[in-house]
Amino acid sequence: MARNPVRARPCDGPTLRGGRCRRPRVVPPCADHTPHALSRRGTPGPWARRPAPLRVPRRRGPRLSALLPTAWPVAADSPGNAEHVRRWHTPRARAALDCFASLLPAVCWHRVCSPSRRADCPTLEALARAAESPAAVAAGALPRIAEDGFADLRPTPEHRIARALARAKQEQLGLRAFAPGAAVEHPAPHLADLALSLRLLGVLACTAQGRSRWCPCLAALLARGPLPDPTAVFALATRFATPYGLESSA
Repeated sequence: MARNPVRARPCDGPTLRGGRCRRPRVVPPCADHTPHALSRRGTPGPWARRPAPLRVPRRRGPRLSALLPTAWPVAADSPGNAEHVRRWHTPRARAALDCFASLLPAVCWHRVCSPSRRADCPTLEALARAAESPAAVAAGALPRIAEDGFADLRPTPEHRIARALARAKQEQLGLRAFAPGAAVEHPAPHLADLALSLRLLGVLACTAQGRSRWCPCLAALLARGPLPDPTAVFALATRFATPYGLESSA
């Protein structure tokens, strides 16, 4: 049998990342990189799928599915968002975000600030939407989240982050309730603080791990206006600290 004298050449077709395919093909381009094939494929996001809910929810704690007002957040590719967060993420902004380190366990903090980790930002955005939803405000969900977490969510690192922040906020409210002349506080501002903190930690994680263009937390914040300045971020962190922490030295 005669040997085929034709030498395979690189495909040299366009790829989704803007480069050229170097796989050897006898007749380039290969079928995977034709314009028709590229039009049917979208830019892949960095998060494969949402975490599976528990089949049998726990008895205690609110259900995330009942508090989430919309569908699960989708990671849409927005290259312009990366430029927004690059200008915002100054040393002063990072110093203000570092104030949340004392509120979280070390493992959870490394989850959002280490470049080698892979935080699930869509889950943080889903938890933020559930925390600020009218259903959470009506149910007074803050102490239940702090004590038991979400009944239908597995103990993921993002779930532990939400519980740690809710616990810090609840401890502060418990101490303030015993102050002279203390009044009953409405839960909506405190749940809004929890939601904003989760989104800022999601932005920090995506910035440190190179996924700002897909970050759903960043997209949600930019949809409401400019990102908070470092002074506002620091003030937000102090609203989670006990009176013996950051606020006592002011």
